[in-house]
Amino acid sequence: MKPTILMVTSMPASSNEERMRLRPIGRHVEGFTQIIDGLVDIVKAADELGFWGLAFAEHHFHSEGFEVDPTPGIMNAWLGPYAKRMRIGQLGYVMSTHNPLRVAEETAVLDHIMKGRFFVGFARGYQSRWVRTLGQQYKALATLSNRESAQQATADERNQQIFRELVTIVVKAWTEQSFSYEGEFFQVPFPAEGIDDYPAYPAARQYGAPREIDEQNRVREISVVPAPYQKPHPPVFISSSGSEESARWAGEQGFNCIYFAPLQAALKQEAVYREAAARAGRKVSLGQQQGVVRFVHLGKTREAAYEKVTRCVAPPFTEFFRYFFPGVLAGSGSAVEQMVASGLVLAGTVDDVKRQMEEMYKVAPFEYPFLLSYFALQSKESFLEDMELFATKVMPAFA
Repeated sequence: MKPTILMVTSMPASSNEERMRLRPIGRHVEGFTQIIDGLVDIVKAADELGFWGLAFAEHHFHSEGFEVDPTPGIMNAWLGPYAKRMRIGQLGYVMSTHNPLRVAEETAVLDHIMKGRFFVGFARGYQSRWVRTLGQQYKALATLSNRESAQQATADERNQQIFRELVTIVVKAWTEQSFSYEGEFFQVPFPAEGIDDYPAYPAARQYGAPREIDEQNRVREISVVPAPYQKPHPPVFISSSGSEESARWAGEQGFNCIYFAPLQAALKQEAVYREAAARAGRKVSLGQQQGVVRFVHLGKTREAAYEKVTRCVAPPFTEFFRYFFPGVLAGSGSAVEQMVASGLVLAGTVDDVKRQMEEMYKVAPFEYPFLLSYFALQSKESFLEDMELFATKVMPAFA
């Protein structure tokens, strides 16, 4: 088991009334300063407690303040050196909103900064407000777990096509001295017939990659520098909430795949992943190279842990996520009881969380459990307590 922390930075607020008073709270300077000031201590503590890794998500334009994560790479560069052993990365770059060559360059530099303690995550993006705005050059559409209508299926398929093409380009940029690529959404170089107005072609011909310049002195291939520190490239994680297509592709490519989904949905993707890996000639055991994302909150009493869920998880679920995933709070009982019943939240005493983990791991011993936190909607002190209890009381039972 390689426990990893997934940080979603969220503006601190004690109530919906405070969110309204500070609107748009996503631009609240003091709140974001509080987030920044607490992260170094969290990274140092996670490293000392033996967590395998720590990752940041990517989200944009969250005026409501629940997911203020616009620059995961910058967070990696800043916080990575504070850890001595722990790996730092993202889960992940939403590729339908990025230039893949810029992502390849940025992640290669980050890999050097951390001397190989680095991993790269890729995600597809389900929030149309920012996917369509930032992905306008690709005419990107947000992915939807609901594909009941033809329009929804078309949006999901287009998002998947863009995602696969751009991730493929990143991997080529990491692993090939120089390359060309002509895809549906991106070309390398541009235009495809070559760049004929690059005056320094003699230097490229003499010192650059052998195939960059053709006989007519045109740039015909691009060499992306630097190469990553790790060979052939950093570990890759694919994020999925309910897409069997994403799990299948990750299995084919040999990438890790992480599921933010109830257990039964995660198990369906897990089986698809292993089948695809087997077809590609890789033997993968149950749960290997795969993981699940869960909120984890512990307390000396079950009531104390549930109070954390009420303050730190319930607001995003009740005020934001339920509009994207209407079924997540469709049961009976309080919002906290429904979240725990869904399996997306592990909460209670140490013994409670051990039992919840055991129930999940009896079915599938996922290699990567990701502990998700809305920091600083959850205070630094509360999060440090959860990390310490999980690392010292829960993790040893699954070593």
